[in-house]
Amino acid sequence: MQVIIEREALLSKKEKHLLVSQEKLANKDSDEFCKIFASHENALRTRNSEFEAQLELKRKMVEDEIETKRRAWELKEMDINHKEDQIYKRNEVDCAKEKLEALRSETHELSSLELKLKEELDMVRAQKWKLMADVDRLEVEKAKFEAEWESIDEKREELLKEAARVCEEREAISMFLKDESDSC
Repeated sequence: MQVIIEREALLSKKEKHLLVSQEKLANKDSDEFCKIFASHENALRTRNSEFEAQLELKRKMVEDEIETKRRAWELKEMDINHKEDQIYKRNEVDCAKEKLEALRSETHELSSLELKLKEELDMVRAQKWKLMADVDRLEVEKAKFEAEWESIDEKREELLKEAARVCEEREAISMFLKDESDSC
């Protein structure tokens, strides 16, 4: 009889210890994981949004600038053709050559500017690839955190099963003690 009472006390103590351990593990791991996961996910969303907005803005600016320069170049080309016609009609060949040279220089400057803008666009693309690599790395980290979280859930389930087993043993001992008490 004394052994059964001691066993029941031991089981009760073990059950309390399991419940406390379970609660500590669940609270600590859940809070830390949620904070880290939320932080990483927010950083990923923010960086991705900022990158997409920056890339779109840069692309639009580059396209607008190239288009503006191209239109200006076409207008200048039309102007050159018109001036060439006038010069040939007036037989002012020497003067025309000087003006054409100046306009060719401007055309060369426009080509240089287009090249520079294309280089900037390539640089923006390189930044995009780097950010995409960062996104991939963060996705891997996210998968790792999810796997760890799943492991925590499995441990929690094991603790719950152990607590249920202890509870069943305790009930069985209580019933045994009651039967013993009734039969005495």
